Amino acid sequence: MPYLLPALVACLAVIDWAAVAAHKTHFRYLTKPAVILALLLWLWQSSGLRGQSAWFAAGLCFSLVGDVLLIQPEKGFLPGMGAFLLAQLAYLIGFTPSLPPLNLASLALAAMLLVLVVQGYRRLAASLQASERTQFKLPLLLYMLALHAMVLSALLTLVRPDWPTWSALLVSGGALSFLLSDTLFAREHFVLPVRRGPLLIMITYHLGQALLTLGVIALYWPA
Repeated sequence: MPYLLPALVACLAVIDWAAVAAHKTHFRYLTKPAVILALLLWLWQSSGLRGQSAWFAAGLCFSLVGDVLLIQPEKGFLPGMGAFLLAQLAYLIGFTPSLPPLNLASLALAAMLLVLVVQGYRRLAASLQASERTQFKLPLLLYMLALHAMVLSALLTLVRPDWPTWSALLVSGGALSFLLSDTLFAREHFVLPVRRGPLLIMITYHLGQALLTLGVIALYWPA
């Protein structure tokens, strides 16, 4: 039954979104990690955690830890961000088993993402300074650099010969959705609240993780 696990992931994600909308914080200690556990099971069943997929499994494990810590971000923000930093590094290694192509297009993409890091960090730093939370400046900068490096490595799969087109499109979409989720999270917690922000954060986060996982699984589909 090849559709059982993806259907389970979707159902668990919807249950978690409902818990977010209903502000059921303690219930989310069950629903939130359940989504990542289902993704891990799906990845294991589909790939056997061979080759590159092992790095993505490691990324999901670190994400699982970060998910639990960030259910109440006022208590576990820095450890949670550290767990997600390790997740981004694991994904980055999984995307880049060898050196990425160096050409005008890849350098332009890297420059564009660096501009986004600089602009985004300047806004965050100003907000942190105004709210006297300057202790978060360096950790946020390190995380933003790791996140954007992961996004860059995912987008570069579009021009890597070892990544089939469908896999590359899926992981690229997943990385961008992950970036959107974290951007919303940073705005929600450090700049200005976003309308229905917590729900949008989780929808884009789960979509990002699911697309990343599906893109890796697609590497193991028969040619």
